[in-house]
Amino acid sequence: MKSRESLSTRSSRYLLAMGFALALGPVPAGDATAQPACAASPSSVAWWPLDASLRRSPLAHEIGQGFDGEFSHPPVFVIGRVDSAVAFSGGSHVRVPDETFLDFEAGQDFSIDLWVKTEQDSGLATLLEKRDNQADARGYQLFLFEGNPGLQMATGSGSNNCSPAATAACTNWVSDTSVADGEWHFVAVTVDRDGVGRFYVDGAPAGTFDPAVRAGSLANTGDLLLGQQGVLGSSPLEGVLDEVEVFRRVLSAEEVEALWQAGPAGKCKEVSIGAWDTPFCSGEHVTRAEINLCNQTTAAQAYDVTVIPLVPGELPQVQCNVPGANGVVVGAQPSVVPALSCSAVEVEFARPPGLVGDAQSCFRVELVNQATGTTWGAVGSLVSDDRVCASPGASLWPLRPELGVLTFDLLETAELPGPLDWTLEVFGPDMEPDEEVVSLDGAEAGIPAHGVANFDEQGRATVGVTMSAAQPRSFEAYSVVLFADSDGDGEAEALASTSLLPTQDPCVNAGGELCLAERFRVEVTWTDFQGNTGSGRAVPLTEDTGYFWFFRSTNVELVLKVLDGRPINDHFWVFYGALSNVAYEITVTDTETGFVKTYVNPAGQFASRGDTTAIPDGGGTAPASPAAAVEVPHRLDEAAFTDPADVELLTAASHGCTADATALCLNADRFRVSVEWTDFAGNMGVGQAVPLTSDTGYFWFFDDSNVELIVKVLDGRPVNGNWWVFYGALSNVEYRVRVEDTLTDSVRTYFNEARKFGSVGDTAAFPQ
Repeated sequence: MKSRESLSTRSSRYLLAMGFALALGPVPAGDATAQPACAASPSSVAWWPLDASLRRSPLAHEIGQGFDGEFSHPPVFVIGRVDSAVAFSGGSHVRVPDETFLDFEAGQDFSIDLWVKTEQDSGLATLLEKRDNQADARGYQLFLFEGNPGLQMATGSGSNNCSPAATAACTNWVSDTSVADGEWHFVAVTVDRDGVGRFYVDGAPAGTFDPAVRAGSLANTGDLLLGQQGVLGSSPLEGVLDEVEVFRRVLSAEEVEALWQAGPAGKCKEVSIGAWDTPFCSGEHVTRAEINLCNQTTAAQAYDVTVIPLVPGELPQVQCNVPGANGVVVGAQPSVVPALSCSAVEVEFARPPGLVGDAQSCFRVELVNQATGTTWGAVGSLVSDDRVCASPGASLWPLRPELGVLTFDLLETAELPGPLDWTLEVFGPDMEPDEEVVSLDGAEAGIPAHGVANFDEQGRATVGVTMSAAQPRSFEAYSVVLFADSDGDGEAEALASTSLLPTQDPCVNAGGELCLAERFRVEVTWTDFQGNTGSGRAVPLTEDTGYFWFFRSTNVELVLKVLDGRPINDHFWVFYGALSNVAYEITVTDTETGFVKTYVNPAGQFASRGDTTAIPDGGGTAPASPAAAVEVPHRLDEAAFTDPADVELLTAASHGCTADATALCLNADRFRVSVEWTDFAGNMGVGQAVPLTSDTGYFWFFDDSNVELIVKVLDGRPVNGNWWVFYGALSNVEYRVRVEDTLTDSVRTYFNEARKFGSVGDTAAFPQ
């Protein structure tokens, strides 16, 4: 068996070929000098492009790991250095919730880069910050001081004004190059915790510093902010940011320069990953290789795919010693890759003459984006083994901390000279051994896994490992190669490989996105009566139900659930109930089929709906569906509600309501709410109560995972002298809602007849 060093040396044959596939990036068809090519994204842990096309509801989308940030104000998108960008002013900022991978422990190298455009040449302007604790600051901050880029590192235990150094918790370093001239500038800082810190402006060195004086941990529980400080809530940026990246390593000077030189082309959002070491097994004359295309743009892309054989020596560093064969793309052309995902293109090859023993044949795949005309390539190889046939059992794995499993199935096709020792090794995007990201079987990242294959009586065996991400990487691919010495000559050769591709969860419960049944993505946008717009903030309740708030987190506006009705009519069902009558639009996306269903509610209407033909099992298309109108007594401007904390009678003191399993106590325990129901068979019962916020709760009737009715009581006295009662139903059985004011003993009852979905906004429920 070869040593790890010799295996790694052998693997260096990949370097040039994989660099051809990824590092060059797409170049425009025709005149290659028309504009710069995009640069390969150099293994960042987070990347916020700040593009209008990537905006998710009120969120600034992070393209790799989903570390989305929330805009503090409706974002102002302007023409960016790359695509569009966000203009910051008046304290507007982006807040990214605390995330461990955005922290840097003692000894952890890191880098930050971004494009900035500003004329702010006085005082302090925050570009990016992640710190906590006002007294004992800990974290880091990239800023401009008098227009010059600067970095703060804070290790806690001391003054947060960074002076005097002996008693300070932090240290500031400032570059010697100003960027405050109203033009776009590329700013980067790299921090080698055991060496030198470096500033770069527009790809060129712009100063160094000694980070050893802050050798401690920078890890903290603070959020990451763009455009403003979090600790002091000050030092806002008056300017524009674009293409913000954070790295858990030191960027090289060459990488910084490449990102600067890319200019408007930016970092590539489309890459291809070649199929390395695709095997021909004993007696096989035809095999298929998978070329993976990853599209991190926000629209589906169509690609023309062409396969070109390579001759020995065409790529000197790659040991292709047999002329390549022509490959035929399997399936329809062009190949279509959905937005923010990867897809495999199958290519069928006939065995090249002479591909026996340890021989290797190489090929290149050319890809052309039909819409943009950009073209690039990926390189792959074909190998042969007459004794063992290997095929990967898994080829797609999100690079996240969770464990994944990778297996290869083996078939003994000729007698082996002895036990089959195998090695699995991970290679990075440039096909050099990975030493930072992927951990195999719990070992340190970069350490290969070893084992012995145990073949059964039929000559079959499965070898495999568990995998986890030592650190996440955005938008990056890795390959795992299986090596073994099947002929007993003491030299291990590649039997097969598989790719670990950058993937995104198609549906997550975060920010403005509700994920139901791990499949259906629900988003809501609203427009109030003054014309202000925004996006609902999602809160999951059960596996299939969640709610949205619009103006305040305590004020629930809309509850929605998706049920599996396929056993009845081959559709998924969508039920929603509203406690708001502002205009809103609900978008439900089936992430498995791409089917989208939209519901529109006009201003001034309350709506509850049960759509039992909402989403067909097989997808399709659907028009926008207007919400069912429900008469309401007044036009309600909920954005003008007085916060309960500001109302004299609403104090922390309890009133006469005592909550129990069947009753809600809302608004400082003043209003007691209960529900009685009768189903279609005449069975009767009482709703089971679940509080949500101080003024809102819901009831379930038949199953605790199935929300049926949501109720809230609001203080509308500043508007019309009354307490207001709102409810929205996700059920059309008969029910009666009883609301009691325990302070005055007044009672209001609301009746819903069977087979009706009800939403009510009663703005005269309880006079003051």
